[in-house]
Amino acid sequence: MKTRHPLRRAAAIALSLAAPLCAGAALTPDQPFDVFPTDVNLKFMRDKQTLVVRVTEPSGVHRDVTTEAKFSVVDPSKARVDKGVVLPLADGETKVKI
Repeated sequence: MKTRHPLRRAAAIALSLAAPLCAGAALTPDQPFDVFPTDVNLKFMRDKQTLVVRVTEPSGVHRDVTTEAKFSVVDPSKARVDKGVVLPLADGETKVKI
């Protein structure tokens, strides 16, 4: 019987990001925003990926609103987001809503 090293256990997570932006009172859901990176693939339990959320103000100025954005994971058994950092919990796919 093979034993797996816990640090090598795969946690293949594929995330896709979905709108709308649900952030603080200074932001509105109809504001254009970008999320970087647009796709996240986590292959190992120790993998993590930082997300950046940026809005474009009417004046054309880009502003980082990652700390103001609210993240939710469609299947919270697969991954969690802590302060904009995606962490795997189990194998599978899910979506992060912003």
